Amino acid sequence: MLYRHIHTDAATNANRPNLTAAGGLEEVQKLLALRTPLYQAAADLTCDVTHQSIEEAAIGLMELLII
Repeated sequence: MLYRHIHTDAATNANRPNLTAAGGLEEVQKLLALRTPLYQAAADLTCDVTHQSIEEAAIGLMELLII
C-alpha cells in the first residue's frame, strides 16, 4: 500500500529519491521489515487504515484519541 501511494503520486514519485540502492517496491519492503518492530514498540496507539478512506481513518483516529 505504501509503495502504491508513493508510486501513483506523480509529485512524490518524481521528486523522491531512493533511500537504498534497491529502490522501488524492494526498498519499501526491506525498510518496513526493519522499521515496523521499532514503530510498534514506540506506539501508544495503532490504527490499521489500509482499507479505509481518509474520512474513515480520521474518524477512527479521533475515536482512539477520545477513549
